[in-house]
Amino acid sequence: MHLILTALLAFGSDIGPKPLSYGGQPTPLKDMPGIEVEMAAEDVKLVLHRSRLDVEVVFHMLNHGPDAEFEEGFPVGPYRTMKGFAFTIDGKPLPFKLVDRKSADPKADRSAEPEKDLFKGDAKEPDYWYVWTAAFKAGARHTHVVKYSVDLSHQHFYHQTGYILHTGAAWKNPIGKATVTLTFGEGTSVDHLRGVRPFDNARVQSNQVAWTFENFEPTKAHDIVIGYDLDTWKEDVAKLRADASWNGRRALAATLKELPGWQGRKTFTTQELRDYLDALGGLVSEGAMEDGKFVFPGTDPEQVSGPPELTKLFAGQTRMRYYVLEDDILHMFQGFLDEALAAARAHPAEAKATLTLYRDFLRRLANGEVHVDFRKLSGGRNAGKVLPARALKPEEKKTLEAKLAEADALLK
Repeated sequence: MHLILTALLAFGSDIGPKPLSYGGQPTPLKDMPGIEVEMAAEDVKLVLHRSRLDVEVVFHMLNHGPDAEFEEGFPVGPYRTMKGFAFTIDGKPLPFKLVDRKSADPKADRSAEPEKDLFKGDAKEPDYWYVWTAAFKAGARHTHVVKYSVDLSHQHFYHQTGYILHTGAAWKNPIGKATVTLTFGEGTSVDHLRGVRPFDNARVQSNQVAWTFENFEPTKAHDIVIGYDLDTWKEDVAKLRADASWNGRRALAATLKELPGWQGRKTFTTQELRDYLDALGGLVSEGAMEDGKFVFPGTDPEQVSGPPELTKLFAGQTRMRYYVLEDDILHMFQGFLDEALAAARAHPAEAKATLTLYRDFLRRLANGEVHVDFRKLSGGRNAGKVLPARALKPEEKKTLEAKLAEADALLK
């Protein structure tokens, strides 16, 4: 739950009409009755820094009805992490207040009150909004501009921010056009991204990401989500390459697989594909024939390490690999076979060598030929032994054989 709350408070949202008329209720996801004002277009500019997200949004509003004046609002969420909030209509600043729609008095200004500590049980979770009174002339267009920064300094392990579009659904008609542009400020770049959503709408050009939506009724599927890290992906890859353990190499392969998606791309560059396939193939390439048996490592050369008491307890013992500890060889390597098959479908020539490694290894496993090497293990019942991998159940073997048949077809 903590991570969800942390993510929520790092987002901004579209303005909405009459927030107090449905105080304490979910934000409407469709046009509100009686609202004749349309959000004809909006332009959202996001600038990601290491510890904050700067936001500037220009809303172009069109009144299809008579003169109107009502309360308008901008969602803040349960935590007051927005700094420097400012709002103008047609270039003129308007007074606004901070309210809690879930409180007993949803019209009271809470801006001077200290923030509630929800993790100490001070009170129920609030629903803060900035609100103001907006006037719309009959048949006229008005320009609303919102500016603020979101404090991201609280995000130590899980880094996510973005912008919520679905709160704009309460205005009349679909939104004519929305553009969202993400650029990078102090200490960040596109190389810090760890995925963006909606993925299919994202376009990465140079050092920015852009989304465009036209004639749409915004839903939660349109909300902009930006995953990022304080290290660049190159720094992450360098750290993983320095870890020679099998699990470190598994993490490297998983990271290289996700790299295009981190940057909003669907395809690898030539070098990215080569690196990923090499890393994936390296996870299964260590087996060898020995005394008529196909022997595959069950341990890493590194000794168990950690806090002093753990190191002392397991002094001199080598580290068992994760396909022994957390899973078994079939399920883990069948998952890697699925990756190799997907790569071979998309890149037949480039992925051939990697797919061959997995086909041959898993065929040996299906035939009961794989033995796991525990000779370097210094403790436990398996220490010093070479043991056959467990026999596959009939249904497991049937599923695996179908995958191996596909691999054979792709390798012809």
